[in-house]
Parts: sequence; structure tokens; C-alpha cells
Amino acid sequence: MYDVVHLDEKWFYVTKVGGKVYVLTGKDDVPIEDPPVQYAQSKRHIKEVMFLCAVARPRGDWDGKVGIWPVVETYTTQRASVNRPDGVEEVRPVSMTREIYRDMLVTDVIPAIKAKWPQDQKHIPIRLQQDNAKPHVHEDDAEVLAAGCSDGWMMHPLNQPAQSPDLNC
Repeated sequence: MYDVVHLDEKWFYVTKVGGKVYVLTGKDDVPIEDPPVQYAQSKRHIKEVMFLCAVARPRGDWDGKVGIWPVVETYTTQRASVNRPDGVEEVRPVSMTREIYRDMLVTDVIPAIKAKWPQDQKHIPIRLQQDNAKPHVHEDDAEVLAAGCSDGWMMHPLNQPAQSPDLNC
């Protein structure tokens, strides 16, 4: 089990209206920062963002945390609004597709594993275990295998069996 990196997606709410907010204070309890502006047109439509998370089993010299990345795209605003001028770069959540998942594996997850994985265990084949969701890559995806098997590493995706009693506790 020391050779498995678990990959999964998780939804997080961008803001929770009416929640408790902590503001940093300086000398004489004067706030250093302004409290964030919490707004939502409706409490039923609070924005949420998907994150891709990668974790492995902790070891004595490593905590097993590989990383967490937002599934968003950056775009430049075309028009000005009350809240911002035009030409500002903003991010917006996108739906997870196979192309986005593959791109995140190649550009974010695999380089993070190579940077954080213990170097004395580089020769051990590493399995990137994912659930069988439709946007996930196939086990024989050429682009992911090429990125995972470069520089002396051996990483390959592995699909988790559906309804497995060993893995679904």
C-alpha cells in the first residue's frame, strides 16, 4: 500500500453566507484587514468549486499529502461591472471532463508526486488509483503514461473496482 496515490474530487462552497469570519487585528485591536464582503443573490445558489485531491500513505519522513488543485479556468473579463473594471483576470469553475482531468494529471499531479515522493523509493511502480467516474482517464492513456514514466519514474493510472467490499467501508 506504500505505492498507491489516491485521486478524488471534492466540492467546496465558495462562501457560506452568515458564517463566522475571523479578521486579523494589530495593536490596540485595530483590524489589519477588512472583513470580506459576503454576498449571494440567493442562499439557494451559493457557488461551489470542485477540487482534485491527491494523497498517499504517510511514512516516517513524509506526511503523504501530495496536493489539492481547483478545477477552474482563468478568463479575462470583457466588460466592466459595478464590482470590477474590464480586462481583469478572473477564475470560474468548470465541469470536469476527460481532457481537463488528463491535463491536471500531466501538469499538476504527476510533477507534484515527483517533487514530494521520497527519492529513495523512486524505483517502485506508483499506482494512481482513481474511481471509475466517466471523466477519468483510461488505464492505458498514452499521454498520462508518458508523463508518469519519464525521468526514471513508473506511474500508471489504476481504476478502483466498482462496489468493492475491500475498498467501500
